[in-house]
Amino acid sequence: MARFLRFATLFRFYELIQPMIQYTLHVENSLPGENVLVIAPHPDDETIGAGGTLLRHTGSGLRADALFCTCDNEERKKEAQSAASLLGITDTLFWEYTSDTLSQRRELTERLETVLKDKRPDIVLVPFCIDNHADHRALNKAFARVAPSFSFMVYAYPVWSPLYPNVLIDVKDMWEQKKKALSSYASQLSSRDYVTLCAGLGQYWAEAKGRKGGMLESFFRATSSEYASLVKTLLK
Repeated sequence: MARFLRFATLFRFYELIQPMIQYTLHVENSLPGENVLVIAPHPDDETIGAGGTLLRHTGSGLRADALFCTCDNEERKKEAQSAASLLGITDTLFWEYTSDTLSQRRELTERLETVLKDKRPDIVLVPFCIDNHADHRALNKAFARVAPSFSFMVYAYPVWSPLYPNVLIDVKDMWEQKKKALSSYASQLSSRDYVTLCAGLGQYWAEAKGRKGGMLESFFRATSSEYASLVKTLLK
């Protein structure tokens, strides 16, 4: 568990998520909506956490847009654009922030509200609120301030920390294409093997559900209001 969580907060976390965790995890084949917005604090988060699910969604002729909150240089922007194209993403939005600065950006909430009003998504994909990166938590704090004003489902995805999922999505048929999208991020793969990371987590959940040789992406699902309440309690 992420070190920034104190024990008292951790115990409260278990209490809060218990009603939303199903003892028998559902495995679904798709997202239950038409318009999807994936929010990535950094280019590659979207592919690591939800690439297969995005491919399944766009492969069905449905729309997905992406918001990249940080982009350190032109190389990484080009990598994100390449990955987004492979994932079938329609529109890519890039903010000008650099990594490890989101906690300093007071205007994040207002800017997120503008994007949500413009895109009107049915589903928002966002890193889980206690994912072990300061930018991910800063984004979630801003997101929680605006999310209750909208009506959508949140599918929170893992990047730096496995999460406690309450829904799994079958992405076995999307895995090869997800690997291609991941390969777009050459600058990031030079330091970590994200293909192995994603494969390990996806295969773990497939084995746990008795789907030998499968690949499942994991999510924590909640309404916009439920998720905002969870974030506000955990990330005070």
